[in-house]
Amino acid sequence: MIESSKRHGTFAAVVALTGALLVVPALAQTTMPSAPPPTPPTAAPSAMPAAPTTKAAPKKTSKRLSGVDARIASLHKRLKITAAQEPQWQQVAQVMRDNAAQIEQLVKDRNAKLKTMTAVDNLQTYSDIAQAHADGLKKLVPVFDTLYGSMSDAQKKTADEVFRGIAERHAMHKAAPKPAAPAAPAPSQH
Repeated sequence: MIESSKRHGTFAAVVALTGALLVVPALAQTTMPSAPPPTPPTAAPSAMPAAPTTKAAPKKTSKRLSGVDARIASLHKRLKITAAQEPQWQQVAQVMRDNAAQIEQLVKDRNAKLKTMTAVDNLQTYSDIAQAHADGLKKLVPVFDTLYGSMSDAQKKTADEVFRGIAERHAMHKAAPKPAAPAAPAPSQH
């Protein structure tokens, strides 16, 4: 029974981790249009104008996907993944990347239509993002469970603590009071 409750706690931790990794940034982006990235300053202007190129620029990695890769690297280090666990870890990492890419595409599509969406369209796109998140969790749980099963007791304890901490921070963020909306100015009586 104790092993069952530990495993249930692990699944809850995976759910919390994935929520923190994928949904929170995705949903935050759905409410605010993204600003173009700042242009880095140049050391000195080039004496020669750049020649036009005919090749397409390489696809940039988005902030969300870069963030997922950074979280994957951080978890790899914190969980002290061994060489023997690397195949299971790579499956976990790939599912995390795939989930982030899918949600990123849905958010990008939603943001492109934001100004012309009806309320129903808005709700539907939000539902699509939430469903993709749920589907992603269903894919992540079994591959993480396989990895978790290969972990030492010390690694499991660390994983439980890491995921619990993420869940607690997420819960605190959700419980934080929202600032009151400013009152609308009173109409002028001229």
